[in-house]
Amino acid sequence: MKLVGLIFALIAYSTALNLPDEFERCKSDDSKCILNAIQDALQKVKNGYPSLDLPSLDPLHITEMTVHAGKVIQLVQNYEDIDIYGLSNCKLSGLTLQLRDKGKLELIGLCPHIDINSTYAVNGKILMLDVNGRGKSLIRLENLTGKLKIDLEMFTKDNEEYVRGTRGMFDINPENCFFKFDNILDGNQQIGDNINQVLNDNWRAIVDELRLEYGESIGTTIVNIVNKIFEEIPLKYIFL
Repeated sequence: MKLVGLIFALIAYSTALNLPDEFERCKSDDSKCILNAIQDALQKVKNGYPSLDLPSLDPLHITEMTVHAGKVIQLVQNYEDIDIYGLSNCKLSGLTLQLRDKGKLELIGLCPHIDINSTYAVNGKILMLDVNGRGKSLIRLENLTGKLKIDLEMFTKDNEEYVRGTRGMFDINPENCFFKFDNILDGNQQIGDNINQVLNDNWRAIVDELRLEYGESIGTTIVNIVNKIFEEIPLKYIFL
């Protein structure tokens, strides 16, 4: 029986991943070190990191997203093949990390510009204008202050402590926003241009209404990426 236990222990040890040497390790209570380590890691993983099975961060790809009707944007927006560019250029300025007792990770940063490219389909009203279209879309967020919050929980696997994200939210607060929806009025270019102008003239009200569902989709995608590290590498190999 001892031999069987030893074999399983060796298997568990051999299958547990280690954090690659090029990533800086910090004490879990050293916020400044962790902030710098994450800033450095953004550049290392922005194009993906195959040995950790990490997909590209820049662009960050989201398969699909649905934004429900609100007061200003009275239509359902369906987005597919969403690519978000610019996250790797964000400059981090604040961090809070708490691993135990309602664990959380919070990051604050300034992103010079974020471009969100996608294929969209909408039907409904924008500021009392009837809209029915589908095509390519661009949403550009400029000088974006972003706050990422990830809820964390500890768990044990093969007698090792791990952590994982359970929920993510990326709150967006840009200084300016630009919208461009091709074919937003199903073929009427002139009125479509006017609708895009209305969107850009009222960007603040529109962003305030969309930020929750955009933030949840981006946050969930980031959690899925982070968990590829957290759920596979024991805490003792992530932190000093």
